[in-house]
Amino acid sequence: MPRQVNSLSSSYVKPLFASVCRKNAQRTIDELRANVADLETRLRNETNRIKSRYETERHEMEMQIDVLSRNNGELTKNNKGLLTKIKVQDRII
Repeated sequence: MPRQVNSLSSSYVKPLFASVCRKNAQRTIDELRANVADLETRLRNETNRIKSRYETERHEMEMQIDVLSRNNGELTKNNKGLLTKIKVQDRII
């Protein structure tokens, strides 16, 4: 009689254990998928934030380049004018 009880409990426990394992595995998979989705969202947001910051910095640098180019052009023009004046002064002396 004890053998029969063991075989009944064994035949009942194995499928129950397998069912619990499947449920736990599925729960773990669902949690991992949720974590991956959350990480993807965070990464996308962080990427967009960084991209926006760099675009702003690039635009500011382009504006600085424009200003520096204009200043350089004006200084070059002034230098040529000063060189001309120096040559005229040298001729006078």
